[in-house]
Parts: sequence; C-alpha cells; structure tokens
Amino acid sequence: GHITDEETGLTYAHARYLSTANKVWTQQDPYFWSQVTNEAYLSDPQAQNSYSYARNNPTTYTDPTGEYFESGLDIAFIANDLKNINQNIQDKNYGELGWNALSLMGDSIGLAAPGFTGVGLGVKVVGKEAVNVTEKIVQKTVNKNTNDAVGNFGIYEIKVNEELYKYGKADLDRVTQSSNLPTRLHQQLTKLRKQGIDAVGNVIKTQSNTTTKEIKKIENSYIQSFVNKTSKVPPGNQKSFKINK
Repeated sequence: GHITDEETGLTYAHARYLSTANKVWTQQDPYFWSQVTNEAYLSDPQAQNSYSYARNNPTTYTDPTGEYFESGLDIAFIANDLKNINQNIQDKNYGELGWNALSLMGDSIGLAAPGFTGVGLGVKVVGKEAVNVTEKIVQKTVNKNTNDAVGNFGIYEIKVNEELYKYGKADLDRVTQSSNLPTRLHQQLTKLRKQGIDAVGNVIKTQSNTTTKEIKKIENSYIQSFVNKTSKVPPGNQKSFKINK
C-alpha cells in the first residue's frame, strides 16, 4: 500500500505523489527521463507521456516501485521479437532471424532478472556493430591483396651484416606499435631474428594512394636494379623473383 499525506491529501507512491482527488500525478515519472535516448522505449506511444502510469494500462501492468513497469516492457520487447522472428521466417531472411532469436533470448533473461530490461535490443545493437567492424577490417585486408586496390604503401629493405637481404612492399596503414614499423616489415624481421639472424630494416620509399599492382612494379624495379649491379637476386627475394635470361 501507499501512504497518504493528511495535510496535502496526496498519496506517496514511492517515487512521486498522486492526487486521488484530481486523479492525476503531480510529478513526472522519473523513469521517463532516464529513457529519453532509448528509441525502443520511446517508440511506444503510451510511454511518451511522462505523467502516465504503467503505459496508461493499470489493469494489465503494474509499477510497484513508482519508477517503471519493468515486466511490462520486457513482455512488450518479447512480443516484438516474436513478431520479427515470424516475419523473418516468412521473408526467408535467415540472417536477421538469427539476430532476432538472440534478442528474444536476451529479453527473456530480462524478464526473469529484474533490472535488465532491454537486454535483447542491446544484444542486437552491440552484436551487429561488432560484426560490422570485423567485416570492415577483413574487407580492408582482403582488398589490399587485389591488384586494383588503392592504399598507402611503402617499399622497405632488410639488411643482414650491412648487406642487402631483401626488398619488400608493406601496407603503411598497418603498423605494429611495439616497433612502430609496418606490420609486414616487423613480421619479416621477427622471423629472421628468431633464426638467430641479426637483421635490420626500414622503409626507403612511400607511395600514397597507389594500387597494389603499381607498388609491386616499384618493388620489382628495386630488385631488378640490384640484379643489374650485382648479377644476383637478394637472398630474401630469390623465391619470388627470377632473373630473365
């Protein structure tokens, strides 16, 4: 039960006062202001009135704390999940079906665990964003391996005992923080050092906004120039570069 203030005639319902004489709340629902950025919550027209009680439906929903009708929201989310799942099945949209199934699981947990309303929406938003970021990273990496891909590349050289060991190309947008070197060059040096080879390397040419095909040509031109001078292919390029006879 609630307590009625004899002086004002107002009933205190835990979080705000109710005027039983006028049948109105004298204060706004504090939960409303905590959800002003929650699109799922505000998409419900009944939730947009900050002076209402339990979606204006007290015969169906209750608000025992005076702040929010948690179970009612969870049930609404679950109903929406089921509706979306049914539509996904009809449309054969199996990718979205998986997300809505996860959302249903999250909202079911929210119904059983007080204080976790809207879990399903959170699962979808965070999960989809994580997938999008991963796809962008993978796509970017794959694209750099195609001949027509455009990027910021560089030509590096590796020396062993002050003698040229290898020329190579690297994506300058991928840098290993521990060495501050392009990741490709860092990996090559790490591999040699694990074999006990004292190797050093650095970028000797940068080429912005160029294609993978063009940077390969530049790499080969460096190797060919070395071959013209020494009649030998650098040791680290011997598997990939053949002298034209």
